[in-house]
Amino acid sequence: TIQSKALFLKDIKEPIMGMMIKTLKGIELVVANTLGLEKPIGSVKEGTVVTIEFCQKNRLSSGEYLLSVGVSEKTENGIKPLDRVIDTKIFKVVGINRSYGLVDFDTEAKINKEITTIGEKRYTG
Repeated sequence: TIQSKALFLKDIKEPIMGMMIKTLKGIELVVANTLGLEKPIGSVKEGTVVTIEFCQKNRLSSGEYLLSVGVSEKTENGIKPLDRVIDTKIFKVVGINRSYGLVDFDTEAKINKEITTIGEKRYTG
């Protein structure tokens, strides 16, 4: 769970809150926001504090990652950034990697064995 809080310094009709996780080399792994997740915050008044929690299963391989958070406003002219905190936290994922790469898909292997006769000679008559 990633939690972010925002204090609104003015009235905002359609606020959007979001987060991004990327590698230390800058590869974006996940970007999510309340607009894309279809979870509208609703209008907020000046002085309102909004807390958002992004809950997901952690499938990242062991290593260090960067977290960014932000607040935007949906307007008639598009999305307008209000505040962004880029690379606000470095966090470490610790675990046993069962596969290689950036993401652990919790891969399992299923093995089926079947015995066949290869090269069997057959004689007729």
